[in-house]
Amino acid sequence: MLVDVFIRIQRIDHLIRIKGTGNATELADKLGLSRASVYEYLDLMKHLGAPIKYCSSRRSFFYDEEGSFPTSFQFTRGTEDKNIASVSAVISFALLSNIF
Repeated sequence: MLVDVFIRIQRIDHLIRIKGTGNATELADKLGLSRASVYEYLDLMKHLGAPIKYCSSRRSFFYDEEGSFPTSFQFTRGTEDKNIASVSAVISFALLSNIF
């Protein structure tokens, strides 16, 4: 289900921001996913602009620039919602990758 995709992205985002992902295998264990699925999620997040890198000395994924990956609705008073393309990309990528 698409909600699960957003929940996993939020969890990965949180773990990246606190530098607590571990390597891909450890992150997969934390999320209850396969390593391949972890890489699909990381690729999706990168595709949507997240500057994700891996530090082998810290054994953790991190953002190359400070920020976060919001996945919740944000009100935009009087302006057109520019997040429609991002949501559409998430849905398309998830369907193509069989994430859900």
